[in-house]
Formats: sequence, C-alpha cells, structure tokens
Amino acid sequence: MPYTFLVVDDERLNRSYIRNLITDLEPNAVIHEARSAAAARDLLASENIDILFLDIKMPGEDGMQFLSTLEERVFELVITTAYSEYAIKAIKEGAIDYLLKPVKITEFKEALYKAIKRREQAISLTSNRQVNELETALNHTITIHTHKGTKFAMVKHIVYIQADNTYTTIFMSNGEKIITTRPIIKFEETLDNRLFFRIHKSYIINCYHFKEHISKNGDIAAMDNGARLAISRYRLKAFLEFIQNATLK
Repeated sequence: MPYTFLVVDDERLNRSYIRNLITDLEPNAVIHEARSAAAARDLLASENIDILFLDIKMPGEDGMQFLSTLEERVFELVITTAYSEYAIKAIKEGAIDYLLKPVKITEFKEALYKAIKRREQAISLTSNRQVNELETALNHTITIHTHKGTKFAMVKHIVYIQADNTYTTIFMSNGEKIITTRPIIKFEETLDNRLFFRIHKSYIINCYHFKEHISKNGDIAAMDNGARLAISRYRLKAFLEFIQNATLK
C-alpha cells in the first residue's frame, strides 16, 4: 500500500534530498513537505501521515518543541539532524531512528523500512481491534417494545428499519417483522453508528447486511435478504464514503 510521508525541514535542499530518497525506494509514496513546525502542524491536522521525517534545529519552534505540542501521534517518527546531542531525547520522544546529516543512503533505507514495518504492525493492530469491537457490537441485544409486550433482538440479525407513519418496522434476517411505536429517529440516535446508517428518511440499514449499491433507475441499497431500498440523493455521498471506510464482515 502507498504510504504518506511528511518531511519537515527549514532548508529546501534538505527536503528535496529526503523526498528523492523516499521516491527512489517507494515510487508510489505520497509526500508532503513543511518548512516550519507551524506548517507541519497544519498538515498533520489535514492529512493522514504515516511516517514523519523531522529536523530538529529550525528557526522559531524547533523539532522537539513541535513534538511536545502534539496531543496525539499516529505516525512513525524519524529524526534527521546535523546534531548528535539530541539522540537520547529523540528516543524518549519515540523516534524509530536518528539520522545524522548528511544522511547516508544505506542508513536512510534501513530507517525507512523499519518505519514502514512498524506502521504496518500498528495498522494491523488497529484493524484487529476494530473488528473485535464490531463483533461485540453485532452480538449486542436491544430491547424493543411492541403493543404485545417486549421483544429482544440481536443487532446482527437486524437487516433494516423502516418508518411507517407513526410506527416503525424492524426487518429481521429470519424474515420476522417487529412493529413498534418508537419513532425511527430514536433508533438512529441509539443504534451503533459504526453499523447503522440512515440512507433515507424512511430507512435505516444495518451495513452488515448491505450487499451492493445499484445506481440504475435511482440509487438503491441491495440487502442480503433481497430487499431493495431507496437511498436519498442527499445522503448518497456520505453513505458511499461510510461503506468505503467501514470495517465489516
């Protein structure tokens, strides 16, 4: 997979040198540059950076001061500097490697692939945790009040929910329909938004049961129980982004 890099250095030639080294080793890499800590901070806020190459000595705010201002770090850090005295501090800051300028190609290659390996491990751990969390959410049971009493439904077995005037119908994977007077908005507010998406004023679907998006003759969500549900054009873009990023099945 292509990784996204951020090269932070106040000297343009240094940034270009690091950029060229990255490109030689990872031709598909996405590379951003920043000449100051302030510019780097803006890029971290707007881009998903995987690996950060950071200079220390910069005018104004230096690299170490910059790191101390970050509340969260989801990138791997490699320090590139002409000063050797910051090595211990860099390690304490979580740097995966410390490269002295002028950066040697062999040392850079080793640091780059070390950072990539660490990033792959972090992504894998995050993905596994998300899957485990969703499995727990799918096996959660909700309580539904009907005019006959109370029913319990496992989230995994809910295919979709439909608003019908003052009633709401819950369609289950076994073909059962549960009718309740609870308005659909209440389900939208309480169901896990990692699984459920309101595609239309009348429909909330469980994306665990979503099969495909059909765009012929209007936008349709095809569900695995055979249902074909209209997707509002106002919600379509957000829904497609949701499906693309979802960690399901």
